[in-house]
Amino acid sequence: METLLQLIANPFVGALLISAAVIAIVAEIKAGASGLGVLVSFVALGLFFGASLAVGLAGWLEVLLLLLGAMLIAAEVFILPGFGVPGILGVGLFGASVLLAMLGSAPTSADVTKAVAALGVAAAATVSVMYAWIRHLPHSGRFRGLLHSGDVGSAQGYISGALRNELVGATGVALTDLRPSGVAVIGGERLDVVSDGGYIARGTEVVVVRSEGYRHIVRAGA
Repeated sequence: METLLQLIANPFVGALLISAAVIAIVAEIKAGASGLGVLVSFVALGLFFGASLAVGLAGWLEVLLLLLGAMLIAAEVFILPGFGVPGILGVGLFGASVLLAMLGSAPTSADVTKAVAALGVAAAATVSVMYAWIRHLPHSGRFRGLLHSGDVGSAQGYISGALRNELVGATGVALTDLRPSGVAVIGGERLDVVSDGGYIARGTEVVVVRSEGYRHIVRAGA
């Protein structure tokens, strides 16, 4: 049993367990709320920290840091929008707890090097799996609805703004150089415009030839 605990507490084995825990959570999100991914994650974390506690590498400080990190990450995911300070602190506390559990109370330079290398390998494996999952996400039947993959254009009745057909044929003056986009005053109204014939210098008279919602196409006047 002691040999088994020392094997599990080895930095590289521990890093693989941490990587498996993170990947299991990602798989849980991808597959839906089956609970298997959460169970695997808890088992992997329990094995790592349990072995570290048993061989004397970790103490209750590391467990407390782990719990605080998990709570902050959960708050960021389920309560707070985006990924801000709680999420960053949570990831930092989680990583600190893992690193301290690998080093023990009196680490040597060789121990630090081995732990950092192990965490690097685990991070690379985890990022690779998550990258592959994100690339596969648009093809996932469960999550396909979260991402927009179709094309909607004016032919299908989709426009970015109300059509301004009354502007077609109206003249104005370019307030900025059109390269090809810029600003012009049309009928006393300041509008964002796009040239259909390349560069138009500021101060040139322009004519609206087409209006596509918020996009007004102009050409240089006669």
